Amino acid sequence: MRRDLVFLLLCMLAMSARAQGPAPDGIEQFSSERFQVLEGQVQSLKRDILGFSRDLHSLMKEALFQSETQVAVYVSADQSAEFQVSSIQLALDGRTIATRVYTVSENEALRQGGVQRLFVGRVEPGNHKLTVSFLVSESDGRSRRGDTSFNFKKDETANILEIEITGGPSKNEPDLNLKEWRSS
Repeated sequence: MRRDLVFLLLCMLAMSARAQGPAPDGIEQFSSERFQVLEGQVQSLKRDILGFSRDLHSLMKEALFQSETQVAVYVSADQSAEFQVSSIQLALDGRTIATRVYTVSENEALRQGGVQRLFVGRVEPGNHKLTVSFLVSESDGRSRRGDTSFNFKKDETANILEIEITGGPSKNEPDLNLKEWRSS
C-alpha cells in the first residue's frame, strides 16, 4: 500500500511536469526543490499511515479476541467407538452457539484422530454451563439421541475446551467427556 501511494504520487507529478512542457533552468531548480519537499511530506504521510494501520490492527485483534473472553470448543472421537456421529449442537448457558451435521468422511477423519473446531467466540469470565446435544447412529442401524452438560469456569485467560466422544462400556453407546486445555 505504501509503495502504491508513492507510485501514484510520482506518476501524478510526472504527468503534471509533461503537461507543462519543458521548463527553463530556474524553474527546474525550483521544481527539484519543490519535489524534494513533496517527497518528504509523502514519506511522512506513509509513516503516519503505517502507524495508524498497525494501531488499528492491534485494536481490532484486542476487541475481537480478548484473551480474557475467548473460548474455543473442539470435538474429537475415540477410534474404538462403534457408532457414527450424526450431529452435535452446543448450547452455552442455554443459548445455542453451534450446530454441526457430520458426513461419513468427517466421521472417518474424527476416528483417525482428527479434531474439529465447533466454536470460537467471546464469553465473559465466570461460571458457565456447556450443553452438548448429540445424535449418533449405532452399528446396528438404530439412532440414539442424548444430552450432556458440563460446567466450567471462564477465567482471565483463553479457554480451550475439547469434547471427547468415546464408546461407553459397550463401545456402542456414546460417552462424552470434557477436557479443558490451558493456553499460555
